[in-house]
Amino acid sequence: MALDVERSRIDLYVVWQARSAPCPACGAIDQKLHDHRQRSWRHLDFFQFEAHVHCQLPRGL
Repeated sequence: MALDVERSRIDLYVVWQARSAPCPACGAIDQKLHDHRQRSWRHLDFFQFEAHVHCQLPRGL
């Protein structure tokens, strides 16, 4: 989490720790994750602060 009071902004970072997950296409379980992409979303404000969520999601999710 990073708080920037001057810019009235808070950045939240989500860490994906799983090394495998079910396939979103066929449902096969325990598929190894090997590629990630950075995603960011604007969230609802926390009081006077703009909120932004950042996460490296496995490709395909």
